Amino acid sequence: MTIKEKEKNETIEEENLKKKDEREQELKLLRAKILDAVRSSKRYWMIYREGTFGVMTILNLIYKKSYVEVLFFTNRDVLEKGVPLIKIHTPVETEIDFNEITAEPDFDEDGLISPIKIIKRLNRTIVREYSYHLSVLEKELELLDEHFESYSIENNPFNREIFIHFPNFFLNLFVNFEVYPLVPKISFSPKLSRIIKLKDFLEIPSIKEWDENKPLHVHELVELLIEKILKRLKLPPLLKDSQHLIFENVSLMSNVDKISFKLRNSQTLGIYIDSNHLTQEEIDLILPKLHDFLIGTKEDFVGTIKIFGKHVQLLTTEEKNNIFIFSAEEKKNIKNLPLSKALKKGIKVKSPLRIHRKALEKVLKKAGLLGLKDEIYEEFEKRARLFKILRKWKEKKDFIDELMKISGLTHKKDKKMHELNPLEFLIFSTCRVLLQLPTILLVKIPQFYLNKLQYDKFNEFIKKIKAKYHVIFIFQGPEEIIAQCDKILIISKFIVETGSLKDYRSKLPQSGEILLIELDNPKQEDIERMKNMESLLILEERKNEKYKIYTKRNSHDVFLLLIKIFGQHLYSFKKYQADLDDFIEYVQQTNVNSISSGKN
Repeated sequence: MTIKEKEKNETIEEENLKKKDEREQELKLLRAKILDAVRSSKRYWMIYREGTFGVMTILNLIYKKSYVEVLFFTNRDVLEKGVPLIKIHTPVETEIDFNEITAEPDFDEDGLISPIKIIKRLNRTIVREYSYHLSVLEKELELLDEHFESYSIENNPFNREIFIHFPNFFLNLFVNFEVYPLVPKISFSPKLSRIIKLKDFLEIPSIKEWDENKPLHVHELVELLIEKILKRLKLPPLLKDSQHLIFENVSLMSNVDKISFKLRNSQTLGIYIDSNHLTQEEIDLILPKLHDFLIGTKEDFVGTIKIFGKHVQLLTTEEKNNIFIFSAEEKKNIKNLPLSKALKKGIKVKSPLRIHRKALEKVLKKAGLLGLKDEIYEEFEKRARLFKILRKWKEKKDFIDELMKISGLTHKKDKKMHELNPLEFLIFSTCRVLLQLPTILLVKIPQFYLNKLQYDKFNEFIKKIKAKYHVIFIFQGPEEIIAQCDKILIISKFIVETGSLKDYRSKLPQSGEILLIELDNPKQEDIERMKNMESLLILEERKNEKYKIYTKRNSHDVFLLLIKIFGQHLYSFKKYQADLDDFIEYVQQTNVNSISSGKN
């Protein structure tokens, strides 16, 4: 080897050593950065793969669990080996798109990849995936809620107890669909298990061969179960809309028509009437007219009414007798009685436990599914007349005791009815009707009848009652009760519409976010500037002083503009969510503006 070749080799070796040293320095710096990122991230730990450092975390999206592995490469590796600056790997298929991170990675000021910035972006991306999954679950819950009565278990909205109502009895099951679109976890109540075994139901091809890419909706699973139950019990198919009360384009009076709503078992409807649209006499007629239509007293109405699948004209006398109307008015014949006696006075108490059990046993017997023990017990009860009487008495007593416990009036059972405060009287009156096992209950509550705390307590009482006794409530009264209902029927000059408070707020600009400002001696030209802003609908509440603003853009930006316009003359500022009055006001104002501008 010549001296020249030797020198060349030495030079190459020195360059390689220098590159190796530079690479090691970059790798050392990268490792230090990753350690800092891991310490602050909590959910990640450091790994070593492919000759470089990276991070790993468990990807727990409830319905899918896996891991995410991220490798960071030095600039020297990129230049010499042709590897990317960052590699992200996870074996699970998700909605997450990591390409945006690998295509445009984040750097620090030293020119190296930034692990802490990458981790933050990963977290945001994973949150987006989780949010997507939640939206899927919420849609499933919404669909289920439209079709069947259900309640959350242990405050988990996606773990539900579902009720299926048949003529004269109901069955329940439990479905946890947190893992959806994977197959939900299903379990049966003891009553349901007497009819069909869970393992048999899970053998249905559409469940056994579950396709997570095209999964059945949760309510469709319940409908499949209903088909199996009906076949097993040898019953005819349930009527369409058997779980619902339906009004379609019903006309109540000449200026209140096209009323439409759909309520399933245990839902509440609040009727909100704009007093500027109807006279007090007309307002007082709304609930009685609805009741007349429901029980068939007036059959010449315009529109369609169906109650649990039956057209109202086809209801039996018994079914009509289960629809009640009452108002918070004192009954003279019981006002001097103690609650324990006044509660049952003049009422034939029915035990829901006995009625549903008897109805189910009758169906089971007809289908040949009544067990030997049940048959022996039934025969014993027929012969042991005293036992039958005692059992019937105890079931009624348990029903009354449970109702009183829910009402919170147990400790006041010796108090006379006329001594009750308005809240106690309203709850007591409701309990009297509930003893007769209504399916639909129409309740009129006078304005200002209760104070705010009492309204909250009454709403809690109704929430417990409708879940326990599966009653549909229709309320006419104060906004404090109406606004808490599942659905709200608004009757005003410009709209007759049904929806939830959330639905109505969504129709307002910025999802019902309203600004309320008070001004102190403002300049008239500044007021005109505000009124000329196209992104606002402004209602003057007190001339030149107080304004309600429906903003069509971000309220924070609007507030900054108002400060700029009024400066020190902006005396106070409030931001809040619209209530029903605000929605009515907005609809009226936009319609008035439309009419005045010549628009249809």
